[in-house]
Amino acid sequence: MALSDPNLLFDEVKVERDDGSFETARGLRIRAAENNPWYLLATVYGVPGKSHDSGLENMNRVIWNKYFASHSMEKDAVEKESETDSKGELHIQLSEAEKLAIADRFAGLGQPPVSGVGIDFSNTLFTEKLNFQDFEFPEWTTFENSIFFDECDLTGAQFESGCDFTRCTFHGDVSVAWVKFLGEVHFNEVPIKGSFFLNRSSFSAPTDFSDMLIKEAFVAEGAEFSGGVDFRRSVVEEESDFSGVSFCDFVDFRHSSFLGPIDFRKSHFRIESPLFFNTRFSTETRFTRDQKFWPKATKKNFEDEIEAFTWLRSQMAKNARPDEEHFFFRLEMAAKKHLGAWHNRLVVRVFSGISDFGWSFMRPLCCLGFVWLVGMVVFLGYFSDCCTVSPKEFKGTPFWAAFGVSFSNTFGFLGIGRVMFAADFYRDLPQVLKFVSGLQTVFGAIFLFFFGLGLRNRFRLK
Repeated sequence: MALSDPNLLFDEVKVERDDGSFETARGLRIRAAENNPWYLLATVYGVPGKSHDSGLENMNRVIWNKYFASHSMEKDAVEKESETDSKGELHIQLSEAEKLAIADRFAGLGQPPVSGVGIDFSNTLFTEKLNFQDFEFPEWTTFENSIFFDECDLTGAQFESGCDFTRCTFHGDVSVAWVKFLGEVHFNEVPIKGSFFLNRSSFSAPTDFSDMLIKEAFVAEGAEFSGGVDFRRSVVEEESDFSGVSFCDFVDFRHSSFLGPIDFRKSHFRIESPLFFNTRFSTETRFTRDQKFWPKATKKNFEDEIEAFTWLRSQMAKNARPDEEHFFFRLEMAAKKHLGAWHNRLVVRVFSGISDFGWSFMRPLCCLGFVWLVGMVVFLGYFSDCCTVSPKEFKGTPFWAAFGVSFSNTFGFLGIGRVMFAADFYRDLPQVLKFVSGLQTVFGAIFLFFFGLGLRNRFRLK
């Protein structure tokens, strides 16, 4: 059921049937957690509930992990999941006491589930907090269409073959922090009344967060996505923290809405730039303005880069974020260096080299200094009679005369030459020096313009 229907965002139980199952507002038939054999196996020693009995939680985790390890033929998995006794010897199989505990848990309820066919928590109603901290799920695991009335805590877990939370409903917080996802992950069409935590988790395969509704915070600080990430059409109503996140493939935020503050500082987009077309940002949006955190444009994605950065630039302008606006303008222009006719590419490259697209004032200042220095060397030779014909009548120090002439040429609009030199001085210069003077004046005006542009953009001068 798509989340576009506001009446069915958060699925709820409407009817309890005689067989212990329930019918939800979406018309789904779900079972109580106590009727799910996988939940019974995960709570062999009992349900911790709101007491948060760490001893009971640890015992449940150990027997769950050993149950799968005892059925595994892979040595690495066995050694990883097994415990050691006081002599340091591996317990590969479940102990007799643990087997008896499992038998007691399933007494009158059938046989424990068989490993190797997938772990099925789908269509299940969890009325108590679900605490699967540090659990290991060696098989494909599905929670599809389940309802969680309390928190769902999977902190430190590991999903070796992927997991599916499609169309689940969470009425509390969801924590998948510090989790290793080695397969595909699906959280699409999921509403969460609380916060969603996946900080420091690693995702090795494609991840689907599309069509989510998160009523509180979304925290992904320090997470790593090795596969693509789909965040299209999702809504986060409070703050979103993507700081330090590493995206190693594509990431798609198109048509999403972030209604609270967003932090993308030090988010690293390694391969492709994020797609933010038609994404709604709050005015409190922070991006990293260091190009090392953004990918270099390649031939296959020039147009996508331009579209992405054009949209981000327009949004930063709309939200009155001038520094971020100009940063994305520079990234947009950097992609345009590779598109269009050769003369267009040349102009963009020159613009980049001279002034970093209007952001740098030191580059044009250095260029001004270079123009002045070259002219000074040429005229110093002229006045000193070392390289060219010296003037017939010259009084004064050659160095300062060359200094003044070159400065006057570089900043010709100031009219300094009319004050320092006689009216016929430039008329009597050799043609080559007249040409040098003209070049100095032209390039001086160009570099001075870019110097002023850099000051204006850097210090927001109007």
